[in-house]
Amino acid sequence: MVITGCDDDLLMLVSDVGAAFVGIGESTIRERLTSTLSALGFDLPAIVAPSAIVAHRVDIAPGVLVAPGAIINTRSTIGTGTIINTGAVVEHHVTVESFAHIAPNSTLCGNVSVGRGALVGAGAVVLPGVRVGSNAIVAAGAAAPRDIAPHTVVGLPARSPK
Repeated sequence: MVITGCDDDLLMLVSDVGAAFVGIGESTIRERLTSTLSALGFDLPAIVAPSAIVAHRVDIAPGVLVAPGAIINTRSTIGTGTIINTGAVVEHHVTVESFAHIAPNSTLCGNVSVGRGALVGAGAVVLPGVRVGSNAIVAAGAAAPRDIAPHTVVGLPARSPK
């Protein structure tokens, strides 16, 4: 069921609906809405697509989306409100903090850490043991061989010819 309205309508819905999910890609908006819904008493379930593969010993917090074809391997932790998008691979012993976005077909190799609100772009690869700082962006198609500082953008963006 999809219900539309404004934030002021939420309090009236909590007793009728009970649960909600925030499916917005922009992490700061997703975090604000998740916080609002939680404070109002909504249950924030994790949604895992039937075609996703989630290994044993994976900790998935509330409000997480694990999209179709995504893979999350053993001893990984996925924080509140995070998106593990279509076909993304999260290898073993990975920590993805709250409100991060692991975009379609990206790969987090073993023992990677992704900070709060960070974005790993479509098709990007974060190599083993690398730390992606909070609110950092790994551009689509990029490889991240070393740690990335918070609030940093790295990658090889396309440029128009001059």
